[in-house]
Amino acid sequence: MSALRAEALKLGSLPALRWTAVLTVLGAALMLLTLRQGVPRADSAPAQAVAAAMWTWGGLVQVGFLAAGVLASTKEHTSALGRTTLLVEPRRPAVWAGRLAVLTAVILPVAATLAGAALLTFDANPVHGSVEAAARTGAWLVVLAVAATGAGAALRQVLAATSVLLLLVVVAPATAQILGEWSHWLPGVAAQDWVREGAWQDGAVVLAWSLAAVVAGAVRLTRSDA
Repeated sequence: MSALRAEALKLGSLPALRWTAVLTVLGAALMLLTLRQGVPRADSAPAQAVAAAMWTWGGLVQVGFLAAGVLASTKEHTSALGRTTLLVEPRRPAVWAGRLAVLTAVILPVAATLAGAALLTFDANPVHGSVEAAARTGAWLVVLAVAATGAGAALRQVLAATSVLLLLVVVAPATAQILGEWSHWLPGVAAQDWVREGAWQDGAVVLAWSLAAVVAGAVRLTRSDA
């Protein structure tokens, strides 16, 4: 309980994280308004069209979730927050588990609400396939934030972690044609295909990258100085 409380208080005390959350929500709403103008108004849209629109929107919104995950793990290493946390709760595995739990508890409802709003914006009467695409979009935003937390804990530098994640998540889909078949093993390309098509293979690639980042962050936290 002390680990959860310590992590919750720490996240709540980060002004940069609060501003990131506010700007992400506002940006998501503005992008929905912009994208909605280019979508023909209809009572029900094809599931494939909704999935494509969800990724177009999610591909932009994901930057905010990426930034939130990085800040949740790196800001404590630029101040005394990391040492203070370990003084309150010296069990580092518990600290890491608490951090992930608190972050997920905060990110999950935000991602679900935004994805639901996006779904209803693109399709007033969504069919089953459209709902699944929205669920995959929300899940990707949560997974990305958790993976970014792991990368931030492993690298412990905002610039380094953000650069690596942007390269793998944002740049990779834009260069998929150049990279060829190998691009499907990168998280950004796999996430794009998973949200649009729902293939379990792409979801497995996304999950594998997220787990790798979480494990790397856990190892760095438990074996290195605060």
